[in-house]
Amino acid sequence: MAVTRNRKLLLLLGVVAIAAVIVAVLVAVATTGGDDNDSASAATTTTAQGGTAESGAALLAGIPQSGITLGKASAPATLIEFVDPQCPYCAQWSRNAFPAVVRDFVRTGKVRLEFRGLHFLGPDSEKALRAMLAAGKQGKLFNLAETLYAEQGNENSGWVTDALLRRTAATIPGLNVNKMFADMNSADVDREIKEADELATRYQVEGTPAFALAKPPQSPIPLQGASLDAESFTASLAAALGQ
Repeated sequence: MAVTRNRKLLLLLGVVAIAAVIVAVLVAVATTGGDDNDSASAATTTTAQGGTAESGAALLAGIPQSGITLGKASAPATLIEFVDPQCPYCAQWSRNAFPAVVRDFVRTGKVRLEFRGLHFLGPDSEKALRAMLAAGKQGKLFNLAETLYAEQGNENSGWVTDALLRRTAATIPGLNVNKMFADMNSADVDREIKEADELATRYQVEGTPAFALAKPPQSPIPLQGASLDAESFTASLAAALGQ
């Protein structure tokens, strides 16, 4: 009887040991699988970000840019955008509504966009704005604006550094970075900043983004009810255009 009990005890201990080994193996597999999943997730994120950058370049490709304007000079209406490079809602406009406006209205020749940059929020706003306007002298304002919105940091945290401007500008084909830096404090850029400030005062712009629609010979009027999601914004723009 004692031998039988010992055999049963040994058998039970063996089963427990085997179960422990199985659990350890399963834990190791799960851990390894988790690492693989994390790597796949990171790769997906990287791929997605790369796709976004490519899509942004494709979005503007072939559309004429001249200084602060995007689109055909013959467009029957001009959408004026008042933006601050540090404004998070302006970045939201850039991500959500801007692509739809470009595809459906600017590329089709219905509307031309006019950029009026403000610097409500402080020094980082003005530095980024000067870079954008300087890029505009090479027909690349909207390219740099979209790139900087994607890099937007905390307000007045010093995020708009020379290194950031050089790195982002270098990703834009055809943009001479050294010339951009040379033009940032030019008389032309000073004039464009002053003109934007004066227009914002005239149209009583109290926050950004803000929009006005010009349909010559009529004077520009504020674009009312323009939410920053693509569907609502384009609906408001189409209604203002009488479409």
